[in-house]
Amino acid sequence: MTDIPAERVVVVIADSGLARLPEVVAGLRAAGLRVDEVLDSVGVVTGSVPTGLVSALTEIDGVEGIEPVTGFQLPDPGSDVQ
Repeated sequence: MTDIPAERVVVVIADSGLARLPEVVAGLRAAGLRVDEVLDSVGVVTGSVPTGLVSALTEIDGVEGIEPVTGFQLPDPGSDVQ
């Protein structure tokens, strides 16, 4: 089985999409988003999508924008950087 590279994203729902959030989320799933969480009170959906399909999410009616989830690593408490 081949692992397809995926990108974690935050999907911001447009004001026009909030009233029909379940429909927008269904569209995101159909476009390839594996939904982790739907934060309906703030109009945000989190999840992961194969890297080549990220741009397709922006074309779904009701989506305001897509932001990649970025991470960081703190140094060990005993390191000289602290």
